[in-house]
Amino acid sequence: MDNFWALLCTVLVVGCGGSGTSPAVGLQPLNPAPPPATPQWQEQPVVLPNPNTYFVTTCMEPVIQFVLPTKLNDDEHTDFIVHYWCGIPYGGPVDLVDPTDDLLVAWASDGLGSYSVVNYEVFGDSYPELGSASRKVAVKDINDDGMPDFAFATNSEDGRLTGGADDQDQAYANGAYPTILLSGENFTYTINNIGIWDWGHAVDFAPNGDAVFAGYLWTADQQAFRLQDNEFVDVSNEYPLILANAFRFGTEYLVNATVPNGINAIELWQNKTLVDVWLREPLFSVDVSGVLTPVVNVNGMLVYDGAINDICVMDINDVETFVFHTSTYRLKDGSDLQEGYNYNTDDFSEAIMLEFFQVENNALVLKENPLEQTYDASFNFFTCTDINNDGLDDIQIQKWSGRHGESRETGGIPDVFLQHSSGFDRLDTSDWPTYSTLHERTQRVGDLYDINSDGFADLILYESDVALGDIEIYLGNKDL
Repeated sequence: MDNFWALLCTVLVVGCGGSGTSPAVGLQPLNPAPPPATPQWQEQPVVLPNPNTYFVTTCMEPVIQFVLPTKLNDDEHTDFIVHYWCGIPYGGPVDLVDPTDDLLVAWASDGLGSYSVVNYEVFGDSYPELGSASRKVAVKDINDDGMPDFAFATNSEDGRLTGGADDQDQAYANGAYPTILLSGENFTYTINNIGIWDWGHAVDFAPNGDAVFAGYLWTADQQAFRLQDNEFVDVSNEYPLILANAFRFGTEYLVNATVPNGINAIELWQNKTLVDVWLREPLFSVDVSGVLTPVVNVNGMLVYDGAINDICVMDINDVETFVFHTSTYRLKDGSDLQEGYNYNTDDFSEAIMLEFFQVENNALVLKENPLEQTYDASFNFFTCTDINNDGLDDIQIQKWSGRHGESRETGGIPDVFLQHSSGFDRLDTSDWPTYSTLHERTQRVGDLYDINSDGFADLILYESDVALGDIEIYLGNKDL
């Protein structure tokens, strides 16, 4: 009976026994509501504020070319070196001969969510310069100090007249010296302008750490430099002749984009031996605004152009794969070009696609595209690194904020393809934060990088070239 009374007291939630009152016990729902989902990003960004006071003697609307993660102090947060250069203002002179004005800005974290400029501490100069604009950058620790070193393909391609075979003086004015930022003690960097003046367009580090550059001028073939006893030694003769559009080192091979006899091609080199050439043969030609234009097949679509402007290297199913940034022009309605038709340039939009090659029996083999077959975007840069820390290389496309002639209101969000055991999944980024301002004269770009060492990718957004906008970083709360 005593047990029955105790059970009854519990079920009916009544006070029982003694002179006191038992505490009320709330009934728990059988199916409690799940906790709210953790948002992908923190609501407010970390901001690298507008450093406009550093530009009062140069230009007030520079281009942000690169936001480069590095370490500039010993806290757990990533720091940055940002390269800015000055384009020619609208309506400004185009017959320039002096190198492009530029500036490096070093941003160090205080470990509490803020950043400050530390140029003098890092470079020994409050206004450090590469000495020109930059087109591409390669990253590798070449002096084994645990910090990244940076090699830049440099030029003065800032909107001035470009020249050509009939006006080499103008072409020469687009040049600059190859440049390497080399890390030193106490989180410092030195700026090394080396080699021969060239209109630089491509750069990469060889597996052994040599920095290799290629440009457009007649002044130099490829240039290569090796760090020996804290000096850069010219080792250009140890490398094959490579051209300026794009090249990339793999583990064993070097691939080089070239255009023999007007046909886009890819060379495959092993040391200084040419082992294969892959040709993009034209299928037929069409008239585009009075110009006879070859038509090629890229990812199963009939388009024109097909030039290769950049390359990255990744593993897909444990096989080294060269991924090519291929520039094309597609009909805006998505249809294929037809032999015998006449077209206007207004019929086309730029469509940059990715193509995937592997080496089999010393030959380049074009593989089936593992992404969306019709994917294209407008972009200069992309990466092929592990974004979500699962051991597999992923693809991140730092697309411009809109295609030419289309909406620009994508806020700089990159396109991201995560690799898994059976292919790639494109991330849904529709609810990601976007850059806070919108200017029609520029575009926004973005990048993913874990800046606070918590294992989650963070979203870096910035505007390419208007009024020195802030750089905004949204910290990630969870895996992508």
